[in-house]
Amino acid sequence: MKENILLRQTRWRSVIASSIGTMIILLCLMAFHQYAPFGNNSFAQVDAHIQYMDFFSYLKHLLDGEASYSFSFDRGLGSNVWAILTYYLFSPWNLLVVFFRQENLHVFYDMLVVIKLALSALTMAFYLDHRFAHRLPAPFLIALGMSFGLMQYNLEQARNVMWLDGVYLLPLILLGIYQIRMGRNLLYFIIPSAMAVLFNWYSGFIDLLFAGVWGVWEVALIRQATQCSWKCIGRFFFQLFTGILLAVGVNFVFLLPTIAELRLGRISSFDWNILNLYWFGDITSVFQGLTWGAFSKVRYVSLFSGSLVLLGVLGFFFGSSYPKKIKVYAVLLLFFLIATFFWFPLYFLFSLLKDVGSYWYRYSYIAIFFLIWIAGAFFSLPQWRISKWFALVPVLWILCQFIGMDNSWWNVIGTSLAFSAILFILSYRRLEQSHCIPYLIVLLVVLDLGGNAYSMMQSRDIYRYVASYHDYVLAEQEQIESVRPADGELYRITQTKPFCTTSTGLTANYNEGLAYLYPTVASYTSSPVNAQLLFLNFLGYHLNGENMNIVDTSLLGADSLLGVRYVLSDYAIPGLERDADSVPANQKEVYRNPFALPMAFRVSKAIHLQHADTEMEDPFIFTNRLYADLFQKELDVYRPVPFSRANLDDHHVTFYLQAKTQGAVYGNMPFDQTQDGTYLYFNDGTIQAYARWLSPSTFFVPTKNGKASVRWKSAETADDALDKVQFYQVDESALQAAADEAWSRAAAIRRDSDRELHMEVDAADDEVLFTSLPAHPGWRVTCNGKEVKPESMDYCFMVIPLEPGHNTITLEFGVSTLRNGALLSLLALILCFRFSRIRLTFDSKDSGDERH
Repeated sequence: MKENILLRQTRWRSVIASSIGTMIILLCLMAFHQYAPFGNNSFAQVDAHIQYMDFFSYLKHLLDGEASYSFSFDRGLGSNVWAILTYYLFSPWNLLVVFFRQENLHVFYDMLVVIKLALSALTMAFYLDHRFAHRLPAPFLIALGMSFGLMQYNLEQARNVMWLDGVYLLPLILLGIYQIRMGRNLLYFIIPSAMAVLFNWYSGFIDLLFAGVWGVWEVALIRQATQCSWKCIGRFFFQLFTGILLAVGVNFVFLLPTIAELRLGRISSFDWNILNLYWFGDITSVFQGLTWGAFSKVRYVSLFSGSLVLLGVLGFFFGSSYPKKIKVYAVLLLFFLIATFFWFPLYFLFSLLKDVGSYWYRYSYIAIFFLIWIAGAFFSLPQWRISKWFALVPVLWILCQFIGMDNSWWNVIGTSLAFSAILFILSYRRLEQSHCIPYLIVLLVVLDLGGNAYSMMQSRDIYRYVASYHDYVLAEQEQIESVRPADGELYRITQTKPFCTTSTGLTANYNEGLAYLYPTVASYTSSPVNAQLLFLNFLGYHLNGENMNIVDTSLLGADSLLGVRYVLSDYAIPGLERDADSVPANQKEVYRNPFALPMAFRVSKAIHLQHADTEMEDPFIFTNRLYADLFQKELDVYRPVPFSRANLDDHHVTFYLQAKTQGAVYGNMPFDQTQDGTYLYFNDGTIQAYARWLSPSTFFVPTKNGKASVRWKSAETADDALDKVQFYQVDESALQAAADEAWSRAAAIRRDSDRELHMEVDAADDEVLFTSLPAHPGWRVTCNGKEVKPESMDYCFMVIPLEPGHNTITLEFGVSTLRNGALLSLLALILCFRFSRIRLTFDSKDSGDERH
């Protein structure tokens, strides 16, 4: 059968050698740089360090049957976690997490990187072997496979391990296109394409987008080789785009619920940036990015994949073996791929219609793939020649370094030496007659790729948290266990010092609710719920970017309303009571909030459903209005604090506060723009980084006998923010009165799971049930056996209608689009087997030979 022929003809020794070689290089460098399991460093850096450790912890809990695959109160105010699973965690390699303890997840993460980079080398070597009809000599097949496995993109994006699934599946997807061209089964394309979308839909869609472009490239080669009819080409594109649609279709069971959830956040509105047509980069920077240690950044892309690849590309374009028309086609495609980095419409398209502002460029592996393809096409020729004039390339690198190339001399000289050594070997006239020189090329490629990997890993040596993470996890598990809600209970827990908070109070670790399974307020994901972000922002938890609120202290008015019963804090906050029965850990004590309101209580039907005002910059006034409306009377839980202001100069301003002796004091300086270098200095010596990325807007002010000073210091002036400064103090008597009244009206809640709640409450004619449970279209609510439609307060919390007398309420959460998605996936599967029987034939048997 044809399926067996494809595998049987593969030169498995070379293909596997490429993968093993990549793995050995990587493991050796990991041991040298002390990456886990060899030491205290890890690939889990930046977002992997901030987010993925917690997400993998949640996955481990999920696989152990301790967590929900849909709704969870452990994310923000409570939300569907489906979009997190499909984006971050659907790769089957993640299932290996069950074999690791939570405190050892850095070892697991590094293992994932090794597996996926080795797979990248394997699939690329497999592709090259078949794409060039086994004509590529074994040493070059091994070397080019390793070049893809250890390319710059893989090493840089190792901190985003979920994007690497699309990398190792891309060669199989494009091999599937070649199989369509050769008249073989469409499933060769559909299966790897569907796997790419399933494993990570983000990189999977990038692969499919590039597959459409690659189809044009294959057609250009077909026309050059066979002069086949346009009708035949039309059938080719019909099969290709049918395959793309079916690959997406079989994943609808996963994609439809994901899209439904993303519509609550990131894709809730159209991004008008799509209309921008500007060019924002310098093409010459591509050349500079072909050296060791070059990182991609805005207006600068690194496509490093080794000197052998670059020499193959130069040989392809400057040699005489390929027709000029094919070279023109290649130049056009290469320019198109470069334009995806620097021309906004294409950059926007390959960023999947979002103007991303980090991790540049998330799709650069498609351009590197094409460079390796060109090199493979060149070295697969029977008679290829390398010109010694290519020695000018290292000279140009060195000249660029003098002019202003942003790289170290070590990297530039190392790259130049590796390039020159490989050039010298390749230009050896009796290369074909030598048995050892081809493998010397492999050795030089190993040194070249290893030199780049060494440089890139060395630049990441500042992340050395493996041991501290191990100890933190063990202590945090014990502390959370002492305050986690028991079966049937529901309340929230927050903290002021999650893992790796800086000395000036900055952190982005806001997913520990998911990691340690406790209902919380904080969250930081790529699939947020906009309504929750905005509501928390109005309450005083500053909205940072598009994805998170800064929850680094306990705002008692807000937390009490949200049902926060415990606060894990590294400092005492007036009004909170230290819980002697709980476990102190990680420099945090457990404090109990005596003012925490119940998660559901009766209120008057006369309450307003909307309180948010886009012009509102005072979270204390907003909170007071909310309390006053809920309890239908004047109820100021925050009261203004008198203060005076002293200006030393434009960059130093001190505020002197005179508050009452009882009640936590908070300040807020609403800032519209970040001002790096700004700090707040408090009278007790505490320092708070301020008016920057990850800094709060509302902050806790430590006082002594009601007195406090807050000194603002910045490299820039900020008169607008300072003129709007706010200082308020908690009125504990008002807050206690609100809590007492709310508990007298409280509904009895039983939480069977995060997806099923039961409540009992007696109501009068004019009452409804206010809950701090998040409104979400996935909830099905019944009251006394009849389905009811809750209203939402500020688009965030459910307000449930009640009947006079006794009410039995049930809330059940379901992924509403799962059934429709399953039906569409089943239909797509049926169509897959129907279309797989269609074969495409071209007008010439020689359609695989691009030399003609």
